[in-house]
Amino acid sequence: MEGKMDEDRALECYDKSLELNSKKAKILLRKAKLLLRYDRHTESHELLDRALALGDSPLPNCFAYWLTVPSIMESRLAIAKWRARYQHGIETLMAMEGTLDDLKESASGSFELAYHDEDDRPLLEALSRLFRAKTPELNYTAPHIAAWQPPHNRRIRIGFCSQFLVGYTIGKLYQGLIRGLDRQHFEVVLIYPPQVKRDAVRQALSQSCDGAIELRGRQAEWQAQVAALALDALFYPDIGMSPATYFLAHARLAPVQLVSYGHPDTTGIDTLDYFLGADAPLEPQ
Repeated sequence: MEGKMDEDRALECYDKSLELNSKKAKILLRKAKLLLRYDRHTESHELLDRALALGDSPLPNCFAYWLTVPSIMESRLAIAKWRARYQHGIETLMAMEGTLDDLKESASGSFELAYHDEDDRPLLEALSRLFRAKTPELNYTAPHIAAWQPPHNRRIRIGFCSQFLVGYTIGKLYQGLIRGLDRQHFEVVLIYPPQVKRDAVRQALSQSCDGAIELRGRQAEWQAQVAALALDALFYPDIGMSPATYFLAHARLAPVQLVSYGHPDTTGIDTLDYFLGADAPLEPQ
């Protein structure tokens, strides 16, 4: 109830601002993004149409316009319609000039695609190519990659990167794997994106490993901080659950990069080399 009241108050403020200036694109965009947050897509896209028609359409706003889908669909026909719109949006954005300066502003809506019971690989591969084209800094390669040799007379250095290696499903699911790796053969480092909660699970996992770091700064700084670890392998348990790890995975930060099924979908990212599964059968996504 409190969240609904906050939503209503915020929308009232935007409405009053628009009464004073109905052609203020920035206000239209802010209200549209708030409506997106509350899954009110039809209203949001009407406002985005109005804002873009005013000519104030920097690339991040166009991402928000094209790359969102409702969390709940009323029919298979609606799913098909929104997915076609999403594909057209990727093509439209690829043809636009400009780059993304702040990835936080580029909503992608890809999380919801996993729940359509469709083949997401073509869409997600196209989405990854779009982000690479519009954010060149994603295409980073760690300095140690070029001269890397398989470990000899040393342990394999592996990093686990996720914001959910805490008291959450992912932390509970992967703590056995992390703790169980033979420390005679593996040097294990935990890598947390910024502002991850500190709880008992995180503390216990960190203490069980050879090291743990929390990334600081912006994307390029995250890449440099992981690159400084000179990893042999980098494991992402849950690509798709968080923008932070999704974008970080576009860089080549280790000679071998893996993903697993923390999120039930493919990634579409060509710098991920392997999928680590289990004996239990998994439906292809």
